[in-house]
Amino acid sequence: MNSLTQIDPVVFTGMDVLLGSPGDRPISLWAEMFVPMALRDAIRDATVTNADGLEVPLVMAEQVVVPSTREAEPLRARSWFWRYLVVGSFMGGLLAWVGRRAAKGARSFRVLLGALASIWSLLAGVSGLILVFVLLTDHWSMTRNESLFLLNPVSLPLVVLVPLALGGRDATVRHARTLGFLALGVAALGLLFQLLPATAQQTRMLFALFLPIHVGLAAGLHAVATVASRT
Repeated sequence: MNSLTQIDPVVFTGMDVLLGSPGDRPISLWAEMFVPMALRDAIRDATVTNADGLEVPLVMAEQVVVPSTREAEPLRARSWFWRYLVVGSFMGGLLAWVGRRAAKGARSFRVLLGALASIWSLLAGVSGLILVFVLLTDHWSMTRNESLFLLNPVSLPLVVLVPLALGGRDATVRHARTLGFLALGVAALGLLFQLLPATAQQTRMLFALFLPIHVGLAAGLHAVATVASRT
C-alpha cells in the first residue's frame, strides 16, 4: 500500500499512522490480491489443467484497453525517513526558537507560539482520539497501533492551555509545560518500545517526523515557564 500511496504525502502519512502492528506483518499472496496489480500478476502466472489433462496458462493473452498516463508503480516504497526527519526537525526547532523569543516578552512571538502549539496539539490530540476509538472496533489491521505513542489525547488540553498560558497566567504556564513534557515522555517511551524486537510495526519514519516536534514544543514551553517563574 505504501508503494501505491507515496505519490500523495498526506495519504501516505495517514495510512502509516492509521495501520497498526498487524498491518505491517508479511501477508500471503492470496491476501495481497486485494491490490489489483497483485491480482493481475498472480493470474498472469497461474496455470490450469485442460480437458486433455495438460497444464496450460490461465491467461493466454493480454491486451491494454486504456493505457495509463501514470508511472508504473514501484515494487517497494521509498523510505521517507530523512525527509520526515528534516521536516520534523524544522518544525521542532521552530517551536523551540519561537518559545525562547516568546519568553523574552515579544508579543508577536507569543501569539505565534500559541498558534503553532494549538494547531499541532489539535492535530496530535484529535488523531490520538481517533486511534483510541479504533481500538474499540474490529478493524484488525488498525489494532495495537504504536502511533498512539506519538499522537495521543494527552496533547488535546494544550490547545487551550498554551494560549491561556501565553496570556499571562503563571499557573497555566506550568501546567502547559507539564503536559508538554508528558507528551514528550510518552513519545520517548514509544521510541524505546520501537527498539524492542517484540514489535512488528515499522514506525521509524513517524518518529522521525513527530518526535522532534514534541521536543521543540516542550523546550519552547519550558523557556516560557522558566521566565514566568522568575517574575
